[in-house]
Amino acid sequence: MSPYTQLVMNCRLSFVQVDTPTYWGALADALLAIVLKALDDKKAIVGLVYHYSNEGVTSELFPTQARRPAYSVLNKQKMKETYGLKIPHWRNSLEKMIKEYYK
Repeated sequence: MSPYTQLVMNCRLSFVQVDTPTYWGALADALLAIVLKALDDKKAIVGLVYHYSNEGVTSELFPTQARRPAYSVLNKQKMKETYGLKIPHWRNSLEKMIKEYYK
């Protein structure tokens, strides 16, 4: 197992608050996929609200002053179905970000 994978796998989690962090690179990949699909198929441009965040859960280890509901995950099903996106788990995105940072 790579040191990066070990770092990611050793992250401690507490599931008091359910949330999904998002790596900007994963969001950029999703936006690029949407643009390419729209260029290929003009019907793919749908003027609706879409939600995007990495998959998986995290916790209050990232405290905020704002009070949040216990379950505050965005529903990404419409984004997945409309654009055929495979959204990465947040741990995979974290590992990718760490590898890019330490290049």
